[in-house]
This record gives sequence, C-alpha cells and structure tokens, in this order.
Amino acid sequence: MTGGTGQSITIDQYNDAIYWANYDGSSHRVMRTLFTGQTSDLNITYFDSIILTSDVLHLYVLDTKNNRIDKISKESLEVQSNFTYSGEIHDIIVAYGK
Repeated sequence: MTGGTGQSITIDQYNDAIYWANYDGSSHRVMRTLFTGQTSDLNITYFDSIILTSDVLHLYVLDTKNNRIDKISKESLEVQSNFTYSGEIHDIIVAYGK
C-alpha cells in the first residue's frame, strides 16, 4: 500500500472489514482492511472528497463535489446505480433492519 491520509471510514461487521478512503494528495482511493489486518486497494477512485457508508451487500460512496451517491456491490465492486441531487449533500447514512 502506498502512503496517504485516511479519510472517511465505514465498518462492515457482516464481512469483518473496514472500508476507508485513502487520500494521496491527488485522488481518493477506496480501500478495504479486513479485521485480520490485510489491506486491499479496491481500484475505486474519486478525484474529489468522498464519504463512505455500507449495508450488508453494498458500499455507498458520496461524491461531495458532484452531489452523487454511487451504490457499489461489495461482491463485484461494480457500480449498481447512482443518485444525483440538485442541491448539496453533506453526509450519507444508510438505515436498514427492523
């Protein structure tokens, strides 16, 4: 793993992992660190600030500059859908369960 600064973080208790954004001075890269300590670069890159959250099956990435939320499959790491809002979005929270 190359250097950088950790930014947004979300804990995935279902898959024993932490997803976080690594800012390297030019881009924000989505990383995954397993509870065993193994860290992987997921090859998901944004050039502006991002905020992460997750549910059981998906990772949600808020691209703050573009006011867009990408819904990414944790299994395939592909964008499943996205949502763009005409105003500013400052945070993202996913609520699920009973």
